[in-house]
Amino acid sequence: MAEDWDDLGEVHQVIESAIHDDPPYTLREGRLIKKGHSNELDELRAISSEGKGWIAGIELRERERTGISSLKVSYNRVFGYYIEVTRTNLANVPQDFIRKQTLANAERFITPELKEYEEKVLGAEEKILDWSTGCSSRCGNRWLRRPSGSRTWRGGWQSSIALFHLLKQRQTTIIPVP
Repeated sequence: MAEDWDDLGEVHQVIESAIHDDPPYTLREGRLIKKGHSNELDELRAISSEGKGWIAGIELRERERTGISSLKVSYNRVFGYYIEVTRTNLANVPQDFIRKQTLANAERFITPELKEYEEKVLGAEEKILDWSTGCSSRCGNRWLRRPSGSRTWRGGWQSSIALFHLLKQRQTTIIPVP
């Protein structure tokens, strides 16, 4: 029986290198994977968390470029990100601003840069979740596809139990992946 035992060394190594030391209770929280494990995931997290700073930066840049001190960059769920300019300043609006909405006392515009960033920000949270879910699935599949060698059916069950206990010990919720 001892020769049939698989200590899951490879799986343990993957979990230790990828899974956050204090994992969330569910994958929806999005911090399952350690910082530095994936450049793509780190970039998505930065986009998601640093959005307000980026918006403040573009607002300042556009105010300086246009000379419109009342220019605002805002967001709403219906129209997404936009640049708002009061009617008194419409003559100073650059040609690269694309009209998005007319209000009683203002106009709302977008720019290609703002639209591109909006797509990044709005997609970042979903991509983080997809990435985390995919990583946990890949870890599970990596274990399931291990060459069985002399491992018996019972050894497979022992490995399953060991993995379950490791995840439970680390307080990680196990969510079935379709």
